[in-house]
Amino acid sequence: MLLKPTRAILAQVGGLGLFALFAVVLGQFFPLDQIIFRLGESVARYQPWSTVLYPLALALANLLLLPGGLLIVGGGFLFGLWRGFLLVLAGNLVGAAVAFFVTRKFARGWVEQRFLQDPKWRTLDLAIAREGWKIVFLTQLNPLAPTSLINYFYGATRMRFSVCMLWIAIGQIPGMFLYAYLGSMGRISWKLWREGAGFREGAYWLWLAGLFLALALTIALARIALRLLEEARSRVLSDAAAATSRPEKLVEMMGSGMQS
Repeated sequence: MLLKPTRAILAQVGGLGLFALFAVVLGQFFPLDQIIFRLGESVARYQPWSTVLYPLALALANLLLLPGGLLIVGGGFLFGLWRGFLLVLAGNLVGAAVAFFVTRKFARGWVEQRFLQDPKWRTLDLAIAREGWKIVFLTQLNPLAPTSLINYFYGATRMRFSVCMLWIAIGQIPGMFLYAYLGSMGRISWKLWREGAGFREGAYWLWLAGLFLALALTIALARIALRLLEEARSRVLSDAAAATSRPEKLVEMMGSGMQS
């Protein structure tokens, strides 16, 4: 039986595959090929502005809690694997930094009042106080975590901004790389189809093998992250239960978070 992270990642990849199939069918009735070609030309023509604006658009989507999956995959499609990966990672980090800053400077009280009434968020808050950067890293690896929303929550914790951003970046690398890889594969497939070259070239199959390797690695990391998060949650719940009879234990837990 597949674990939840596996289903989540495969569902997202499958959804992108269905979207690509829909685009192929749509291309039979509309000049989609020309639209894509012109879009690529526009990105190239308006350099370096397109390089600056693309991650900003992704950051805005994160701040508004909008789905950014197509923009992430689009980074690999429009800019290539490595450049697209760096741009979408930068966009996510800008969005996370702004969300953290907004909460820390302007809305900390509101976020605490809004989120900490929910037992799940309260447990996460205690987990961050106890485990520090490890929880930030694991939540970013977990495909089931609403990372855009959690970025606002981080600002209400006692974690330092630099530490938080570092582990957000490290935690997002596998997922961002996978989706940028999907976009770059779409770019290669589209070019081969457009040139009538077919898909017999050895380089294409090497890229496809790399995609499956990236997918397998991302799923493995996500499953490990979910397991470790569950273990951390269990420890926090156990400590919180003990703290009801030993208040000094709760003070110790919160103090450890200040050192993270």
